[in-house]
Amino acid sequence: MLRPYCLRFCLVTCLALPGLAVSVLGQALVRQVNLEELSRHAGVIVHGRIVEVRAEGHPDYPNVRTLVVALNVIENVRGAKGKRITFRQYAPAARLRSGAVATPAGKYSTAEYQVGQELVLFLYPESQYGLTSPVGAGQGRFRVLRDASGGALIVNEAGNRGLFENVAASAKQSGVTLSGAEQRMLARPGSPVELSTFLGLAKRLGGGGQP
Repeated sequence: MLRPYCLRFCLVTCLALPGLAVSVLGQALVRQVNLEELSRHAGVIVHGRIVEVRAEGHPDYPNVRTLVVALNVIENVRGAKGKRITFRQYAPAARLRSGAVATPAGKYSTAEYQVGQELVLFLYPESQYGLTSPVGAGQGRFRVLRDASGGALIVNEAGNRGLFENVAASAKQSGVTLSGAEQRMLARPGSPVELSTFLGLAKRLGGGGQP
């Protein structure tokens, strides 16, 4: 059972960082967001490979479990500083028990983040507690799928459903001209899409990443 100050911390951080409410209240309450919204709300948009995952208490609130993830940056779309970034995400103990696996180094691998995994992440700006999470929960976390020739497709935990809904209209309103490849991508809802085309459009959407 969480102590009162830890409970207050969880409630405050959920209010301060909308993505954390997902962890507490469940995926069923997550509103569907499209690419324009992902881009607009993200403080960091990065393509990288995970090099470390560990579970630990928050530095200021030890009873509040968090997940610390480090990844090497392959491409910085927005907000990443340097060739490696590290972020801290709220991680309920129940989720860690169900998804965590101890490694020989005593660290952790979860279904969400695994060492060696190649991802594209849309992360909220850090809260005042130093926490963040993918925008729209699993909607802002994309797995990169490589074929035998090295081609890359990406897909999020929602199977890209709703990802491109109304994006063409939003792009037009923002003065963003879609390329032929981007138009073809938007015409394939609910399918894995080509990585470079996706990132190219994400760079030009979102009004500078302000929530």
